[in-house]
Amino acid sequence: MNCIRVGRRGLIVLFIVVLWLIYRYAHRPPGKARNQQHASSPAASLTTFGREFRLDGKPFRILSGAIHYFRVLPEYWHNRLEKLKGMGLNTVETYVAWNIHEPEPGNFDFKTGMRDIAKFVRTAQSLGLHVIVRPGPFICAEWDMGGLPAWLLRDPHMKLRTMYRGFIQAVDHFFDHLMPILVPLQRVKGGPIIAVQVENEYGSYGEDSEYVMYIKEALLSRGIIELLFTSDGAGVKPWGELLQTVNFQKNISSINKLLAVQPDRPVTVMEFWSGWFDHWGEEHSVLTTDKAVDRIGYILSVGGSINLYMFHGGTNFGFMNGANDGKLHNLKYAPTVTSYDYDSPLSEAGDATEKYMKLRELILKYAPSQSLPPLPSVVEKIAYKSVRMEHYVELIHITQFTTVTVSDKPISMERLPIHNGAGQAYGFTLYDARVSGAVSKLKIFGVKDRGIVMVDGKPVKTIELRENAAEINLNFPSTFTSFQLSILIENCGRVNFGHLPWFESKGLVGSVDIDGKQVSKWNIFPLEFDTHFMETIQMKADMWKSAPSQSPGPIIYKGTLTIDVTPKDTFVSLQGWVKGAVFVNGFNLGRYWNIGPQKTLYVPGPLLKQGRNTLMILELHTASSDLMVNFKTTPDLGNPTERA
Repeated sequence: MNCIRVGRRGLIVLFIVVLWLIYRYAHRPPGKARNQQHASSPAASLTTFGREFRLDGKPFRILSGAIHYFRVLPEYWHNRLEKLKGMGLNTVETYVAWNIHEPEPGNFDFKTGMRDIAKFVRTAQSLGLHVIVRPGPFICAEWDMGGLPAWLLRDPHMKLRTMYRGFIQAVDHFFDHLMPILVPLQRVKGGPIIAVQVENEYGSYGEDSEYVMYIKEALLSRGIIELLFTSDGAGVKPWGELLQTVNFQKNISSINKLLAVQPDRPVTVMEFWSGWFDHWGEEHSVLTTDKAVDRIGYILSVGGSINLYMFHGGTNFGFMNGANDGKLHNLKYAPTVTSYDYDSPLSEAGDATEKYMKLRELILKYAPSQSLPPLPSVVEKIAYKSVRMEHYVELIHITQFTTVTVSDKPISMERLPIHNGAGQAYGFTLYDARVSGAVSKLKIFGVKDRGIVMVDGKPVKTIELRENAAEINLNFPSTFTSFQLSILIENCGRVNFGHLPWFESKGLVGSVDIDGKQVSKWNIFPLEFDTHFMETIQMKADMWKSAPSQSPGPIIYKGTLTIDVTPKDTFVSLQGWVKGAVFVNGFNLGRYWNIGPQKTLYVPGPLLKQGRNTLMILELHTASSDLMVNFKTTPDLGNPTERA
């Protein structure tokens, strides 16, 4: 009987232990359960041995250039990568932009067009290139919200880039879908990926080592085997055993700072800024070829490895540009232009520049000459015949093709109840209200980022960037009974770097007062101008009218570009137009604005077709007096200003 009692007690103890283990597993932090699988995995292909890299056990120097797959049409990936190899580089680096892959929570797209990252990586491999991937989750990159999806802002308690559970769960879910694509593409598994970055420039943002280590473990636990590293600009900080790399353009002393925290590992400049990006209303930034060659030459002379950020910048198509805050640029808010030419060795349109040729000569000193293939041919350009925009439709007539939200108060675009709970991420939002009675003073608060105020469809006030609010004297006569108040607000791009304001909600985030009383009962229309929307309104023939010589916007104009030859690249010039966006066959080329510096938009040939092409322009203010749009074979990115 004693033996039976002992057995029962043992079973009870075992049962309690099992329950405890089940509880611990169920309540573990997301992503922690699989950490041990890395221990039995094969060794990384790229390793460090003192101050040098070794690839498959042999000495190796990283000579890399950045190309973002999401800024270049897939039809041109091979061309751009071939030119990267032609400059003597052996590796391509790319970020992963979370927000284009998960536009709605749980709705993933890694296959469509510029989202097909696996195809981009395999294309690099077909040319004999290695690949470095920087999956974030935050990427900066002058990309909207640093690549983080806007739907994260629907959580009023959200704390980005921290261990906040809502953020970590979203990151884990994203990595659960991204890593099965990247893991088989690692070199140890026959692919070209030799290194993966943990987060991005976190030393310039925070000091939460728990968060950085969590992202590292999230990668390891999902099967990443290749070398892990971090990169930092202003503040080089040690993050455990992770390889540290540094980012800079002129501060060569950053290498000494790197060696101070990591004296016995390879000197690696993960971002040498080969040029710079531009903001609307500023000059076009450039880094002279001589300075680029001198500084890159120094890095190579001390045995350093390097990644040129950017080798080829590409384009911020659509409304995906980011912005910067005042801490970095002495401005409260500064959105980035459409072109991401970056004064790179390879231009926005894929042309080899003087900088490309001089750097090719430099790299020949450090790479075997036989590794450089012949220079690829130049991508042909055509200056097509000018197009007159012959038809137009007023913005108020296209709201019927979108979803209306009725609300007592204004709602930011991210919190609109659309897209399966994701809200609106990009574009414009129109706020409509019917106001009764005579009115003298209108006050508008919380405009993010730029607004056009209309009364009965006619513009009466533009609320410019950084104003955020406006007071308008209407002084309607006492006999005035009612009017339609419309406020069109443009999301000009969310901040992608810095500490504030990280809650970058867009739209009308404040209130509207008329003679001291808040306006209620709003009709809110999301105007995202995506390809489906543009194709829909294009087909509504009865809606379009013959365009007058000029009419105050917001207006959408339509014209036809007829091409009799095989389509080639071109640049569209918006001389005489004020501000808006251009669409070719439904594809959003991006924003234009007459304050510059950018005066032309890049039109890749694959967007065009032989025959009739539909050109549409959203003009927010006033069109060119002759309604003409011209095409050029060369870009106009503005007056160049040399960086120090």
